[in-house]
Amino acid sequence: MAEISYRELLATIARLVAATNAEAQAAEQRRNRIEAKATETHAVLGKLTELAFDEDTKRDVGVIAANFVGQARGAVTAANAARDLNAGAQDAAATVQRNHGGMHSAVQNAPVAPADRTAYTRL
Repeated sequence: MAEISYRELLATIARLVAATNAEAQAAEQRRNRIEAKATETHAVLGKLTELAFDEDTKRDVGVIAANFVGQARGAVTAANAARDLNAGAQDAAATVQRNHGGMHSAVQNAPVAPADRTAYTRL
């Protein structure tokens, strides 16, 4: 098993937090774009009805609108999953800090020189 320092562990978790946050934001933006398209398509469908377009055209546009709604639901699921993943990464960071931060600080500040180069910093 490869060794990892406390500093490397914190950096890895920080990258995970940033990456999962970016995924959550991207999923939310995708959801917003899809919902805007669905709203626009529903508005077009309303205009087609007002203008007495044929049923086939209205049905086709309705299918497109329904597909956008389905995609939006999928994007909501993805956004929720990404937020949950981000929360897990943040929890991991907090747990590492809570469980190991004090020990790491004590080792880093220890007056014994070898403690800085071995022991806890090698875990």
